[in-house]
Amino acid sequence: MRTWTRRRLECTDQAGDLAQEVFIRVLLQRRAEELREPKAYLSSIARNLMVDMFRRHSIEQAYAEALAVCADAMASSPEERQQIIQTLQKSGKFNQIFYNVADRLLTRYS
Repeated sequence: MRTWTRRRLECTDQAGDLAQEVFIRVLLQRRAEELREPKAYLSSIARNLMVDMFRRHSIEQAYAEALAVCADAMASSPEERQQIIQTLQKSGKFNQIFYNVADRLLTRYS
């Protein structure tokens, strides 16, 4: 089973994990002794698990790309950050906010 999965996947670690998952699924079923075509049964389980793994990977990839787009859209430029700091300094709130954050960090990590 491990060789079969290794041929189909690029990563030997993933192949080993997939083979292990196949045997765990077979062992958890009560009718493992009744199998007439065990090799075909094992390969069909492995194939289905690979499809699930590829699907999960594509969803994770799409999510990571969406997060990157959101981070880029929400990032402020250095000029905007400087403007925010200046506005807070003018209003007298900057020191108050700064010291509150510093106190929280010190109490959390001390």
